[in-house]
Amino acid sequence: MPKNTTDEVINSSDHAAIFDLSKNHSVKSFKKYVPSSIDQRIKAGKNAIILNAQRLDFSKKYRAYDLTQTRLVIDSENPIDVDSHLYSRYNHATDLDTVDEETIIEKRGTGVLTLNSNSSWFNGRVNLREGNLVVPATASIFGGAVSAYPGTEIVWHVAEKDPSNTPSIDLHNATLKMYGDAPGISSVYFELLGDEDSVLEIVTGNIHIKNDCSGFKGNIILHNGANIVIRQDQGSSGEHRGKMPEGDFYIKDRGTAIIDTSDGLKPMNLREGHLVINNKLGKQTKIKKTVVDRGAKITVNVDDPILKDMTVHGELDLAGNGETVVLKNMNIDGGILKASGPNISNLQFEGPLKIGSGLNLMGNKVVDTIDMRNAQPSIYESRNFELWIDIDPAKNAIDNIIAQNITFFEGSALEIKDFELLSAPTEEVHVFRVLTLTDENAKYLPIVIGTNKEFDGAYGKYRLYAEGGDGFVTLRIANPKNPTPKIAQTPNSTEGLQPVQLAEINTAYSPMKLMHLAMLSNTTSIYNTVCNNFSFEKPEDIGEKYRFWNKNFSNSLDVKTTANNVQKLHSNLKGTIIGFDGKASKLKNGGFFMPTVFGSYSRAKLKNNYQRSSANDYIIGTKLSWFGDKNRLDLIGSYCYTKTGNNLLDYGKHSLKTNTFSIGSKFSHSIKLTNHMSLIPSILPSYSFIKTGKVKLDKSIIATKGYSTLNVSPGIELQIKNSQFGVSIGSKINKRVCGTMKSYADGSNIHSLQSKKTNVEYELNLFKNIKDKGEINIGITKTTCGSKGITVKLGVSAKL
Repeated sequence: MPKNTTDEVINSSDHAAIFDLSKNHSVKSFKKYVPSSIDQRIKAGKNAIILNAQRLDFSKKYRAYDLTQTRLVIDSENPIDVDSHLYSRYNHATDLDTVDEETIIEKRGTGVLTLNSNSSWFNGRVNLREGNLVVPATASIFGGAVSAYPGTEIVWHVAEKDPSNTPSIDLHNATLKMYGDAPGISSVYFELLGDEDSVLEIVTGNIHIKNDCSGFKGNIILHNGANIVIRQDQGSSGEHRGKMPEGDFYIKDRGTAIIDTSDGLKPMNLREGHLVINNKLGKQTKIKKTVVDRGAKITVNVDDPILKDMTVHGELDLAGNGETVVLKNMNIDGGILKASGPNISNLQFEGPLKIGSGLNLMGNKVVDTIDMRNAQPSIYESRNFELWIDIDPAKNAIDNIIAQNITFFEGSALEIKDFELLSAPTEEVHVFRVLTLTDENAKYLPIVIGTNKEFDGAYGKYRLYAEGGDGFVTLRIANPKNPTPKIAQTPNSTEGLQPVQLAEINTAYSPMKLMHLAMLSNTTSIYNTVCNNFSFEKPEDIGEKYRFWNKNFSNSLDVKTTANNVQKLHSNLKGTIIGFDGKASKLKNGGFFMPTVFGSYSRAKLKNNYQRSSANDYIIGTKLSWFGDKNRLDLIGSYCYTKTGNNLLDYGKHSLKTNTFSIGSKFSHSIKLTNHMSLIPSILPSYSFIKTGKVKLDKSIIATKGYSTLNVSPGIELQIKNSQFGVSIGSKINKRVCGTMKSYADGSNIHSLQSKKTNVEYELNLFKNIKDKGEINIGITKTTCGSKGITVKLGVSAKL
């Protein structure tokens, strides 16, 4: 038996050399021999060094042989099973000496090396030069640095959580194939490195990565149903230190894989399949430098994520429960950015934004705002910015874009590819702003509609049109429920043109409706102003004199209508009323009679969501009053001529002339509370009839046959007055009892637009007598409920 010295080199070129330490022999009793039989658990071939030991220690103190500078070579063309634990003290400070050199195990030959025991205690270096390394679920991989070289493969069946098993695996054009064999999550604590030609393949199970894998740059292949869980939050135990590998992801078999991460993705490319990104820890997730290839899909199932430097050739679906998504430096090139999260309402883009395809906002039935004010959006040449949107007519809401500016080439457009209605249309025409540019010098992207989808509504089937001006789209009737033959048979018309003609009629008629509402509101306001008593006159106040008076008023009013907010009318009205009271005549049975004539001029600016008008009103009227100490009755009649200039969007400008005849009767009763205080209830019914001239379009004539309405205004007023000063506070309700509008276009009835039936006014008036020759009063009226606004009045009167 040869002497064991440190200089002796084991030569197994002809036979397998077996080191059997299972009987705890000392290192000096190692034997070199050719066995008559080989342990059946060990399969060895030519040029192999086989380990069958409970423990193999390469520390200096016990080292008997220099195995090629502490390198153990396992070389075989046949399969090799290692059934013993492999152990080393490299880099460990113990009661023994610390090893200065790396302990190396090198695998050569094409034979498969199978670890059947726990080798995680081996913390040296393992070089897989040739062949494959297999780690069954009952074993553990080497605990040190494992380098796999080109053409080799590590097959690791991960069974359970083992925090002491912390290898560093570096792949050089090699493959790490992992099987999660645990019933739930198979946890691994390795550090993974790899070049661009390396492969990490998750075949089955849920692999929980609890260490830094960000140095892996190769290909990540997940089979259908296989998942990666990565959590960086260390928590109280410091356990979760996972960092995502970066590289090219492939989900095989057109399957779906799940990544659960709180750290977010490192730079990666999804080349194939469907990848779902979750975050069960609830931390904010940042996803950076990710490319979604054509045909691939990433679902970001994360609340309020931040996405940066993303390129979308396939589909990127924002599916979290949060409300806001921040997207920085985006490139949507041929793919779709989809917002399906049920609560998403705000997509904030920042930095450069290149658009070569589109956004799908239809999936969540929420009206979204795409905020691009901090971005620099630009459209690829010869492409459109494609948009899938939700529209809610009941709330006058639409998925919309706000940007400072958009850069685009001639021929590009904002293309509405499809749309969904969240509520049924209630009017003939609904107009929505889908694009807003905050730079007043910005050029608007043209809008085109890429779908013929129709929806049922109040008056027929509705379709979306690129109408309404820059940044607007219009939802209007395409196929009316009861079209008249006359419209259908307009010269040069076809069945396809008929809906367009009717839509023109409805659009042109809208300013008439708005003007009617404004006039009725104005008439009611004037009647209340004319009939607002300075006080209940007494004989000694009136005498045998005439009285001249002037009342100026200005109001700002929002009139709500039965068409919800789509047709809400905003009116700014300024005007003056000049009146002349005749001498009061004393009646035989008591009381007084006094005639009055008055005239009014007012100018109103009217607008709703999509139209603007300006109206000039000229009113002449008369009032006959009977009054005494406690009661007063006024009869009023008036005629109003209105000329309104309307801007009908793409239909041009039209001037409408309207005549209004109104009568009213106000009765009030004074209840004296003290010498200077009175409570005055009153009621004012008024009736108005409006007749509008005709509007002529290219193919149709629109006319009103009369719009009549009856309003009733009960109120109450508390008045405090002495010989010099007075103040009154009061409230009244203006209620529309009935009103019908009959209007026609070539014989076809056009449906009416009505104001809300009721609004409430609260009024404050101050009075000042001027040496028994006249009076000055100032009044403020606040309107609420069906309409909202404030009216300011200034009046003077002089006795002649």
